[in-house]
Amino acid sequence: MRRLVFVIVACLAASFDAAAQGIDRPPRATGGIFAQRRAPDPSRPTRELSAMFDFFGGYDDNVTDGVPVGGEVLPQSTYVGRAEGELRYRRARGPRLFEIFGRSYFNHATVNDNQFVGGEVAAQAAAPIGRRFDVTANGSLGYEPTFLFNAFGSLSGQMEGAPVPDSSPTLGITDQRWLVTTGSVMLARDWNARQRMEISYTGGLRRPARGPGLESLTQAAALRHEWRFRRNSGVQLGYAYTDTRQENEDGPAAPVKAHNFDIGLRLAKPVTAHRGTTFLAGGGAAVLQVSPVDGPNFQTTLPTGYGSLRVDMARTWSMTADVRRDVSVLQGITPEPFASTALTVRADGLIAERLQIGASAAYARGGAVDDGAATFETSGTTAQVQFFVARYFSIFTTHRFYRHRLEDILGEVEAFPLRFDRTSIQFGVTIWLPLAGTF
Repeated sequence: MRRLVFVIVACLAASFDAAAQGIDRPPRATGGIFAQRRAPDPSRPTRELSAMFDFFGGYDDNVTDGVPVGGEVLPQSTYVGRAEGELRYRRARGPRLFEIFGRSYFNHATVNDNQFVGGEVAAQAAAPIGRRFDVTANGSLGYEPTFLFNAFGSLSGQMEGAPVPDSSPTLGITDQRWLVTTGSVMLARDWNARQRMEISYTGGLRRPARGPGLESLTQAAALRHEWRFRRNSGVQLGYAYTDTRQENEDGPAAPVKAHNFDIGLRLAKPVTAHRGTTFLAGGGAAVLQVSPVDGPNFQTTLPTGYGSLRVDMARTWSMTADVRRDVSVLQGITPEPFASTALTVRADGLIAERLQIGASAAYARGGAVDDGAATFETSGTTAQVQFFVARYFSIFTTHRFYRHRLEDILGEVEAFPLRFDRTSIQFGVTIWLPLAGTF
């Protein structure tokens, strides 16, 4: 069973037709960056308690321009070992669901004998209210040893849990630590068999516990309506209001408020039970109200757009491509907003009964909305091969490449690397243990 990747902003992004996603997943012991939880049979009540352990070992080659992080120069290369443990409890009956899990991880780098510990506790719940309403809620609290700055944030909710290269906080080996709290709640109403409305609220706080970084608070409220004028076709209308504030110990908050309007078209073409195509495209506008720390307030309007294509080619093979043009903020780095474009492609599946491969690539670029002088650019690729030795045990190897470039960033965090390249290769094993319940 694949592990669930929590995407708190998923309730704000485009949804896909579940009928077009019905491909069978590999055996339960799935690990690495492509590991995801398989959706259980909704008609069968479940009560499960399980544990999962990942053990990694590999080599990281980091190349920077010598800018120190947390008072120390980033290592040029190092051997890295990681151990991760997860305990998950899940109880479901029809549309009712409650799930809670705790995860901790330990990273060890040979350079300076550095050791980093992180973890996360998260929960989700869903329940119907009467015949036409249902409510879902998510929450998490994490401690992350990493300096990732949300460059792919505009895509994170649109992608169906797909991994973004180097996006996992478990990979961090820097001396920077974050306390991250997130939560969301969504209320939905089915007006009839073809029309559904959703209203949601999402909040997140990212606070530096050690090392450089800006405290970032984000709140968002959204309203979305979907009308399926045909069984496999529909129109989506959406509005979202977001308020992002970043500050440090010496400076005031620098709020960025945005009103987003969009309309999209979803088309699904199922061929068989395991083959089909889903296409989603739309666009709109974002009205920004910016209050810079060192300048006058200003307001601007920017065009936005998104697109997604998913192809289920066989029972265990799928390909996805996602692109989004939106407004984003580099969390923890600078308070100024960026007009950014993010793109990712991914393919994964089984090439034999017990052999799975997966690959993804992503690219993002953005410029400051005021004059475009400040820019960021980041890209990365990930490839993984996994062999299922048994139902509860698998081995895999993963290769990653990641890079980012920051230019003329306003109020850049002292000691943050403006140029960073990273190549890593790791080998790992996953052990999945069903402790109690029906699996």
